Amino acid sequence: AHDSSLNLRCTADLRVLEGARKNAGIVVNYHTVASGGTHDEYFVAELDFLTDSLRFRRWTGTVFSLLAKISGLGLKTEDWYRVTVQTSLASGSTVQLQAQVDGLTDPSVTGTLSLQTTGYLPADGKFGLGTDGALARFSSFTLEST
Repeated sequence: AHDSSLNLRCTADLRVLEGARKNAGIVVNYHTVASGGTHDEYFVAELDFLTDSLRFRRWTGTVFSLLAKISGLGLKTEDWYRVTVQTSLASGSTVQLQAQVDGLTDPSVTGTLSLQTTGYLPADGKFGLGTDGALARFSSFTLEST
């Protein structure tokens, strides 16, 4: 078990299926916040097939905010991908998130995305897997210290 969601690397293999929504990824620092009414908050490093992108979004209890993305990856539904996200403290209250995608079915698909944010702390949340209304399959999930 990890007491902090900093200095960790999470890796998952995933496959997004056909459907109206096409996304899947790794949930980072999922935790409950008591200020402004009790609600859950988290970050997600996800593949979005409708925009052909790897992106970071943040759930603030009511809506997703797009924080960063890279597009033009050549993503295809039904193909397998390995997504990795790593967290580290950049300085003070700034956290560095880095995500990477590597195609398993098609190794030519690759991309890396970095984000620095002051909205991450406290780093007391959990890692997980998720979609935003999409159909996906996950074949592995690893979490390790960096």
